[in-house]
Amino acid sequence: MEEDRVKKIQQWCVDAGKPKPDGYWGDANGYKKLCQRDDIDLVYTATPWELHVPVMVEAMKNGKHAAMMENCCYDRTELMTLNMVRQSVLGELLYSTCGYMHDLRRHKLSRDYYWHMWRLLAVRRLTLRTPPMIQDPIAATIWCKERRDW
Repeated sequence: MEEDRVKKIQQWCVDAGKPKPDGYWGDANGYKKLCQRDDIDLVYTATPWELHVPVMVEAMKNGKHAAMMENCCYDRTELMTLNMVRQSVLGELLYSTCGYMHDLRRHKLSRDYYWHMWRLLAVRRLTLRTPPMIQDPIAATIWCKERRDW
């Protein structure tokens, strides 16, 4: 994590009338210190992709709840569709297809929009056309028929 970014987010909290959260930067293992704290029950990560798994695994190793949600998967449209499927508004869902519905080319190629151009570098490494996190909410809607315990 970078100090200027952490301090910026801390200030957002203060400006919103909330307590200043603790910040971790300068150490690649700062998330481990966070996960070891006794006063934290949940670790929610908003890190670049390559840190999602290490942060979540460290949280669980320390007995914490772990949460990582991609905001484009659980926005109003996706949750509304899931709710409609649960209530059988759309009938029986048998097939679906998915993909990004927003154009990020300008941002991916920007030198300062994404921290160290992480999104562009991650896309270069991926061989999947549709990232798995986009498929999760769609899979959940199809499984609604089988899962009445929601």
